[in-house]
Amino acid sequence: MEHEIRKILDEIETMGGLSEAIKKGWIDQRMEEAWLAKQQELEKKERIVVGVNAFTVEEDEDAPVRSTTTRSNRSSWNSTFSTAKS
Repeated sequence: MEHEIRKILDEIETMGGLSEAIKKGWIDQRMEEAWLAKQQELEKKERIVVGVNAFTVEEDEDAPVRSTTTRSNRSSWNSTFSTAKS
């Protein structure tokens, strides 16, 4: 990894620095290449991201939702909290 970083920094230096690399569109090109490589990894499932390309819920399928606050436990909590404040 360190070798790759050095290689990129040297390439930027030979272009005349970071501002020149930006002006020439080199930075944007590298970012586009990295995004494309990551997207291909996701599509081929070489990179797993939960909820994106693995363990997803189909759009027409409703995910079960469970509320942890019900009327009965809310009133119980409120009375406990009111007593604790006094």
